[in-house]
Amino acid sequence: MEASPAKVRPCVIRTGGLKKTYPGGSAALRGIDFCLRAGERVVLLGPNGAGKSTLVKILAGLLEPDAGELKVFGGLPAPGKRRRIGFLFEEAENLYGYMTVWENMLFYGRLAGVPERSLRDRASGLLAQFGLEALRNQPAQSLSRGQKQRLALASVLVQEAELYVLDEPTLGLDLPSQEELITRIRELPAALVSTHDPVLAWEVADRLVVLWRGEVRKDLLRSELGGMGVRGPDELRNWLLEVYR
Repeated sequence: MEASPAKVRPCVIRTGGLKKTYPGGSAALRGIDFCLRAGERVVLLGPNGAGKSTLVKILAGLLEPDAGELKVFGGLPAPGKRRRIGFLFEEAENLYGYMTVWENMLFYGRLAGVPERSLRDRASGLLAQFGLEALRNQPAQSLSRGQKQRLALASVLVQEAELYVLDEPTLGLDLPSQEELITRIRELPAALVSTHDPVLAWEVADRLVVLWRGEVRKDLLRSELGGMGVRGPDELRNWLLEVYR
């Protein structure tokens, strides 16, 4: 993958010295400096407790940082700017269980301002691609874990966002759905993908950012991995284990 064009693109999201400590707990983020540029697919890696989900929740406006700066599309975060970002939260928490599959799709598309005519076409296409068309009239709460994850992904992708933030997107997905997801991520205008999955990271990343105990331990281009002897997902997994030690 070519790295040089990304260096001159503006930051879609920039953080400076971002810190967060939960009440009564240890510091989740200890000063995160991070930039995701337009057109980039950045994979956020790290063991449990590294701060990945905390960072995602701050970007979504679900948590307030204790200190530091966050800029979204070049300025301070605001509801209008965050609507330009499609968020997938861990454990398919996007979904409204009492609403049907179809109603969830329409709800998120309308919330993002997708025109009604194109929304219905996009929603139908995504349900078909994720194998959910036959379930469109079922309430979301009746779906299996894997089906809920596929619906959560579809409800995010229907939004026509400028940036997608996906937290553990392969959780509960079977292999065909994982392949569909990989294809979709490669087509996104920009993405931040938080995952433990080295296969997903290898397949979609332009850049990898590794968090460790609330700090950025590694930030490197995908193209740099070959020079470190990392030429596939198995080698990436072994490299990550070394970084985590």
